[in-house]
Amino acid sequence: MFPVGDGRYTERDYTATIGATHFMLEGFDYDCENTWLDDIVISRYTGSSEQAAAINAARQPANVLFAEDFESGSSGWHGQGENLRPQSAFVTESRDRGGMVLSFGACASGGDAFSTANVECTEEERCLVSYWVKGRAWQGFAEGYPGNHIWTAVPDPDYMGGLGVHVQQVHDTGNWRHIEYVFPDTATSTFVHGDNTATIGSVHIMFEGFDNDCSATFIDDITITRFGGSDAAAEGINSHANSEFSSSSSSSSSSSSSSSSSSSSSRLLSDGVCVCSANIDILYTANFEDGVPDGTPPVSAVQPIRAFNLASNLVCCHSVVGVATTGLGLHQRQRCWPMIQSTGACCR
Repeated sequence: MFPVGDGRYTERDYTATIGATHFMLEGFDYDCENTWLDDIVISRYTGSSEQAAAINAARQPANVLFAEDFESGSSGWHGQGENLRPQSAFVTESRDRGGMVLSFGACASGGDAFSTANVECTEEERCLVSYWVKGRAWQGFAEGYPGNHIWTAVPDPDYMGGLGVHVQQVHDTGNWRHIEYVFPDTATSTFVHGDNTATIGSVHIMFEGFDNDCSATFIDDITITRFGGSDAAAEGINSHANSEFSSSSSSSSSSSSSSSSSSSSSRLLSDGVCVCSANIDILYTANFEDGVPDGTPPVSAVQPIRAFNLASNLVCCHSVVGVATTGLGLHQRQRCWPMIQSTGACCR
């Protein structure tokens, strides 16, 4: 969450109050050329400042219990029951994610894809669950394949009267959305389906397309880490995610944009706090699929190679010295940048 504390800058004029800001990045001390960023989202946070501080403390780097980016295929995934492979789920390439993702070929019930690995998620040792989704996915946790299980992130606000549901997902086939929540929450200690008295412990994460747009549903970049925050921080993360989803009826933009301003700077209300979460009230997004965001890129910034031709009027510069904007002089560009449409100059 940003800002926290007294809401003032810590460099230059440290008495200045943080207001309209530009999001900035750099490689500073080492491994700069091996540093990459993607899928930046800034959205409005509406919780208290105390809750924001607790959430920040809870989101510090933690013990990774499970991670899956599907770049190595589907070998780590099991099907329902005795099936060694998912019923319809398969790994495919996604152009808008720039790699491999989990896709669903058909609708299923009772779980389609289950991680073969299990993780320990209990009342005493909670888990922070994070992944990206496009479409209409149902996600939960199961003791087996499935055995006792619980659906925790669903796109149906009426499902089971909310029993066991931690996060409401948005049915959105046009945009990737980030899901993040704490499991189990403070109101949940047992499974919902199967033996509903069985205590949640060692579980497999599971996904399915269930009712609509199953073949247009995709999952990517799943990470489960140990959550070390307080009950208040857990409630803050989950309630914030639910308030974002429940108030959202339209898709967020998948390109670099600012929903509250025509400029690229995010806007902070005098009593507002911004959070890097991708659900609702989006202030700024950048996924770099159309090149760098508007503005002059830093001299050292590079972008993954794109095999575009100069004549395409999309991007240019292929290991040549190009014309830079005022103040940067001539410098080497070995990757591709958007053309300056008004002049046709090579480097932006």
